[in-house]
Amino acid sequence: MRNDHRSNHAGTTGTTRDSGDLRRTGRWSAPAALAGLGLAVAATLALPSTADAAGPTWRCGNAYADTPCPGGRRIDATAGPDEAARRAADEATRRIEQRADTLERHRLQTERAVMARDDRIALANMRLAEAQRRDAVRQAAQQSARSKRDSGSRSGGKRSGKHAATGDFVAQGTDGARR
Repeated sequence: MRNDHRSNHAGTTGTTRDSGDLRRTGRWSAPAALAGLGLAVAATLALPSTADAAGPTWRCGNAYADTPCPGGRRIDATAGPDEAARRAADEATRRIEQRADTLERHRLQTERAVMARDDRIALANMRLAEAQRRDAVRQAAQQSARSKRDSGSRSGGKRSGKHAATGDFVAQGTDGARR
């Protein structure tokens, strides 16, 4: 049989291992985990903090450096903003948010006005198109009536019931003879 450190089948010649062994189970035992955690905490506390080890910080325009620069000023990098600076920043944030809300309301109002205008323009265009269609149908009907009327007068050379030369009324009988 195969001698594998992960399998502990009956009949194998391998050695049995402690249940807390990382190589066998993939987990740390509770005492080993506590010991590792204790070492990590001790190492962290023994190291100096980054801000203390870095020394003074200089502000040079919009950049920060750990060495002095012309026109730069030394700042305390570990201290946070004081209460006045925090209040000023909060007030500036409130003003910016109010301005953003005002701009959003104005934008939405403008968009509604544009949509209403576009709706009115679309309605006017639809009405104009409908009027143009009705006008085209009316003109086609008038043209058709004219062509029918004109085609009837061309067949006899004169209009029915009128004298061809003068346009005076000429009486005709049912047989087409003039009277």
